[in-house]
Amino acid sequence: MTKIGRNEPCPCASGRKYKRCCLPLHEHARSAQRVPMPMEKLDEHLEHLDELSNRVTALLRQDRYEDAEQVAHQLMEEYAEDPQGLERLAQVYDAWGKKDKAAQVFRQAAAFHEVVLQMNPMTAAWLRDQADRMDKGLDMEWPDGDLDGPEDAIE
Repeated sequence: MTKIGRNEPCPCASGRKYKRCCLPLHEHARSAQRVPMPMEKLDEHLEHLDELSNRVTALLRQDRYEDAEQVAHQLMEEYAEDPQGLERLAQVYDAWGKKDKAAQVFRQAAAFHEVVLQMNPMTAAWLRDQADRMDKGLDMEWPDGDLDGPEDAIE
């Protein structure tokens, strides 16, 4: 995993020091990754993750932004090792019209991919592109191909 000094600028580009920005989130994710998941619980674990993620998009379709935000935060807490909660939270803020918040959370999700997961640089780049779109006041733009991101976008 990428090593970032506590006093270095945060990789999410917030302008704050890493220790005062994304470090707690990354540490929480790493500690959650260390807890072994019994194989017999894996399917249940993944089904609940999908259920919460899909609930966020369903709430957004109903314009229930506060409820969707709450479920995205629940997703982040219960599945700290997975960036899907951050990705859904950014989606909530975009749909809600809170572009500045959406941009910041997209950057946090990109930093999560780069620092904690380090599996798919295309996903991190896509998330940073979405943050740039938010800065310009544009809506999210889902990719044609699979970038290992959220699967069911809101049309």
